[in-house]
Amino acid sequence: MSWLTLFFSPEGRINRAHFWLGWLILFGGGLLIGWFPVFGQIAVLLSLYCHVCVYAKRLHDMGRTGWLQIIPFLAFAILPLVGLIMSGATVFSNLHRFDNGADWWVIAQAFGWLALGFLAAGTIWTIFLIWIGASGGQPGENRFGPPAPTSLA
Repeated sequence: MSWLTLFFSPEGRINRAHFWLGWLILFGGGLLIGWFPVFGQIAVLLSLYCHVCVYAKRLHDMGRTGWLQIIPFLAFAILPLVGLIMSGATVFSNLHRFDNGADWWVIAQAFGWLALGFLAAGTIWTIFLIWIGASGGQPGENRFGPPAPTSLA
């Protein structure tokens, strides 16, 4: 398997070592490139395809569909939104407390809901990452192809 295949093709299988290598390269590259205004953010968005390819191949090695990787993306789309809605509900339901000098407590509760939404989404993402990075692959050939190659060329 080549480096181009690792990052730009969702077909096939990769073992745990290749998954972690690909993930570290994409994560580290995203951190470095993300510091450059505009270009960095565009490059990070474009690298999402590479992440999808690496995750899909790892899931294929486990005998699972690559579509399972949508779970952490949905968590990051839904849970912070729920936290934001709860924040707004907290502020609006406690508007009367702003007159009593307890405004800092209401604002702290509102930010707490938002932080809880992001924390829950991050926890789901981390559990998913550890699961696919630590689980063994299926021995032998499966519906996604032969076993993962042991070296990158």
